[in-house]
Amino acid sequence: MTVRVPQWLYRLLIGLAAWFALAAWLFSASGPTDYLLSIVSGFIFVVVLLQLILSRVRGRDTTAGTADASPRFTERGEWDLDTRQGHIRFNEAAVQILLPLAAAALGMTAIGIALHIAEHISA
Repeated sequence: MTVRVPQWLYRLLIGLAAWFALAAWLFSASGPTDYLLSIVSGFIFVVVLLQLILSRVRGRDTTAGTADASPRFTERGEWDLDTRQGHIRFNEAAVQILLPLAAAALGMTAIGIALHIAEHISA
């Protein structure tokens, strides 16, 4: 059982946030759009920075051991994530953590590509 989310999950979250920010720039055009996209990119940068800070913060653990410090990736199927509401399988928790941002990044990319295709067809 682990009470901490491993570092690789934070790295995946940061990668998905970067993908989302890059996909948002598919909507860039002349006028105020670039200005607004830079503001949105700034907000995404702040969220990524907060994720980095939170990944480094750890509560005091009086029973400090090396087992929870860096769990092995190959044993992730056996992990349970201890939350305030109870225990949840780690694979299920990882999907619940990653799925919303992955869906948003993929959807933003698909809509941006469809927008560019529609612009070239109508021109």
